[in-house]
Amino acid sequence: MYRDPVEYSYKTTTGVLRAHISKFHEYEYLEACSTNGWPVKIKSLSRGGSSSSSSAGPPRPSFTLARFKHALVNWVVADDQVCKLQQIYVTVC
Repeated sequence: MYRDPVEYSYKTTTGVLRAHISKFHEYEYLEACSTNGWPVKIKSLSRGGSSSSSSAGPPRPSFTLARFKHALVNWVVADDQVCKLQQIYVTVC
C-alpha cells in the first residue's frame, strides 16, 4: 500500500515513532536501512549500541554470591525495606 510522503517540520519529535518502529516493524526498518545504505538511528536496534539500561554504562562485574548479598543489603537499606519488613511482621504477628 503506497502512501504519499508526509511533510514534517524541524520541530517534529520522533520518540513515539521510534518506539513504534522498534516494537512493531523492526525487521522492515532494518531491511530498509540495509537496502538503502541508511544508518540505523534507533539505538536499541543498532549493532553495538543500545538505549536500554542493561547494556548502558560500564560492564558489570561477574556474578558471585558475595556480590549478590552485598547488592541485596544495599538495596534493602537504600529502599527502606527494613522498615517495611518490620511493619509486615508486626501486622501479621
